[in-house]
Amino acid sequence: MAIINSVNSNSTLIHGSNLTSVSSTNGSWITTNANYNTFVSSSTYNVLGEKVEVESSVRDPFLAQNLALINVLGKPFYEELVKNGFTFTEKIEKVLQIKFKILERDKKINSVLNDRGDENKTI
Repeated sequence: MAIINSVNSNSTLIHGSNLTSVSSTNGSWITTNANYNTFVSSSTYNVLGEKVEVESSVRDPFLAQNLALINVLGKPFYEELVKNGFTFTEKIEKVLQIKFKILERDKKINSVLNDRGDENKTI
């Protein structure tokens, strides 16, 4: 089993077995003939336009992908993820709930303003 420690801003630690070669290109790790996990002391994700740093987490590509889809598809996609048992960290969940409330409030405000505009129109 090979252990490689790399000190950088994310404190990356890679564990692997049958590790033949490891190289880093622009932050991406390239390995051949290896099983490995990447552990990062903190990860930053974009949650509905807000940068959220999650401490002591494993950099999860599924989390990043699901957050990207939520950023594009919105609350209905989030609700489907939750129905299917996907969980977010407490910090990310809190930001999602706050952002969804803000978006719903903004929709209601815009709806009221648009309705008032219709009332003021003359035929």
